[in-house]
Amino acid sequence: MAKRLKQPGGGGGEPRILHEGFSLVEAMCAGEDVHNCLFENERIDGARLPAVTFDECVFRGCAITRCKAPGLRFYRSVLEGCDLSNSDLSGAVLDGVRVAGCKAVGLNLSESRLTRVAFDELQGRYLNLTGSAIGRTVFRKADLTEGALGDCRLRETVFEGCRLVGADLAHTMLRGIDLRGSEIDGLVVTGPELAGLVVNRLQALTLVRYLGIDVQD
Repeated sequence: MAKRLKQPGGGGGEPRILHEGFSLVEAMCAGEDVHNCLFENERIDGARLPAVTFDECVFRGCAITRCKAPGLRFYRSVLEGCDLSNSDLSGAVLDGVRVAGCKAVGLNLSESRLTRVAFDELQGRYLNLTGSAIGRTVFRKADLTEGALGDCRLRETVFEGCRLVGADLAHTMLRGIDLRGSEIDGLVVTGPELAGLVVNRLQALTLVRYLGIDVQD
């Protein structure tokens, strides 16, 4: 059941519970915006859900799996230890959100807008971000193996210690992106995306083939 939150005076510390009484699925099916709520250990599987807005909410240990809920909006919220695998959240908006220790295998976030988002230790194999606008966002120790990140618009986006093996970045301009601390074997690009990309020498050897360079001993 949801717990209504109230921030302590001064805006610091843990939020205090104001009252409780409705479930996550009830909150979503009501089709109304949800503010200042804590949801813990709730499960929704295989449901079709309306696009609602969550503002200053906290989700802990929740699962929204195999659901269709395009257009969901999360503002100034936190997701901790949640499972969003194989759901369709295409066209979502995440602004000022922290996603920590979550599972998002096969999650569809295509054509979404991500601003000021922190992904920490995301299990995001096959994550689909195709066509998304991603700004001022950090991926830390995220597993994005074979993820779809093509046609994205990146602005002030950081990848720290990520696994991008086999990830598709075709037509996503990578100028200024630093991938030196990430795994990029089998990265899928067409060539022009690499202009201005920052990599180490070993990584550069795996990318020269996209530039039409034939390296021989």
